[in-house]
Amino acid sequence: MQQLSGYGITLNRLDQSTIEQVRLWRNLPGVADNMEFNRHITGSEQLHWFASLDKKECYYFTIAVKQKPIGLVHLNQFDENARSANVGLFIGDEQYVGTGVSLAASLLILEFAFEQLGLALLHAKVKDSNATAIQYNTFLGFRFSEKLNGHFSAYHITRHDFMGKKAHLVKLANHIIS
Repeated sequence: MQQLSGYGITLNRLDQSTIEQVRLWRNLPGVADNMEFNRHITGSEQLHWFASLDKKECYYFTIAVKQKPIGLVHLNQFDENARSANVGLFIGDEQYVGTGVSLAASLLILEFAFEQLGLALLHAKVKDSNATAIQYNTFLGFRFSEKLNGHFSAYHITRHDFMGKKAHLVKLANHIIS
């Protein structure tokens, strides 16, 4: 899957032409401060990371609004036995924070994970001090799973829970976009 579209946005599979923009976003204090790996990422580190990705085992997509990349959403660390994966998202272009783009990207990646890939469970790692992300994930239907360390906790959403909330989330996304 190279592209997902809907709710006024497009998710484009991360490629060589977009990895530098992702690196620049990841190094922004507002993004890096909420990541477990939060030190400055060099260009060579980014290239090495991208080359190491197994394209069959992880899906990284840039989030685009009117063909302009503004953030990243991903699925990785798949567990075939549990039919699960990790999911994450960040908006790198601050002018799109709070615009509904996160909801649109979340809907697309959750639909892809549960409806196309047939996953049963998704995990998200959230920094405990990031109240906005905790509230947002809870709104989407994620539930607290466990404390991972002194700064991060795991949350999860099941296919069943997502399907129960999907109609409401789609209605809200369509309302925001219209």
